[in-house]
Amino acid sequence: MLLKIDRSCCCSKLFSLHFADLHFQEMPEEYSATIAKYWCQRYTLFSRFDDGVKMDEEGWFSVTPEAIAQHQAIRCASDTIIDCFTGVGGNSIQFARQ
Repeated sequence: MLLKIDRSCCCSKLFSLHFADLHFQEMPEEYSATIAKYWCQRYTLFSRFDDGVKMDEEGWFSVTPEAIAQHQAIRCASDTIIDCFTGVGGNSIQFARQ
């Protein structure tokens, strides 16, 4: 017997619980509301975010999450790396660590 699950109900409950856990009030006022989603993911983007990471609004949209950048750096390891698309340096940091 298959049970039909009302996913919209479950998702809205999960979303509201998750939304309540997000700390939008901690976001600095210099960022617009469009950055709120990325602000909540700041430790996914840079695990050491509190160690002085500063980004402009364009950087929030274009930075590669740290785990993905680390994977790319491992796969592309070489003596010489040219990162032609360096924005805020997410990939470059991981390349330098290899």
